[in-house]
Amino acid sequence: MKISLSVVSALVLAASAARTPITIGQTMQDILKNLAEVGQGYELISDLLSGFPQNGLPGAIAIHDHIMENTALLEQVNTDLGALPTPVRVADVKKIVDTFQSFSPTIVTVFNGIAAKKTDFDALSVSSAIQSDLGTAPRPCIAFRTIVESMVPSDMTDSVSAMFGTLGAAENNAVAAFADV
Repeated sequence: MKISLSVVSALVLAASAARTPITIGQTMQDILKNLAEVGQGYELISDLLSGFPQNGLPGAIAIHDHIMENTALLEQVNTDLGALPTPVRVADVKKIVDTFQSFSPTIVTVFNGIAAKKTDFDALSVSSAIQSDLGTAPRPCIAFRTIVESMVPSDMTDSVSAMFGTLGAAENNAVAAFADV
């Protein structure tokens, strides 16, 4: 009986170890896929803002919808990041940071565009919805920042902090623009 239990235990451990890299690999794929979708969402918002206010109420609603979709995607990214075993491999951290950095200028453009078009949102009576979005959307972004900054190796700390600082400044600008709503 002792031998059988040892054999079974060894097989269970081997099977578990064999599955772990697949799970980590799948989780990383999910993170990168969802981050890419967040980037695409911000591109869509940027395009909608470029056509705003000419695209009217439907444009404002689409902007709101994409902000909410991005918020949900980033919440999922945060959940998946939390599922990665620590410490996260440096190569994986770099992939996450590189993917996010690839569209972070678009996020800045979106926040600045929202701030610049505040009077247009006012004219359509949708400023309160956008203000609400600006209150909700940053929460998973702040959590993402906290998670990522805890993972990055020391040689990436300054550039990652600068990236998030730029995003935070643009976000604060947009929030300030809607402070009177």
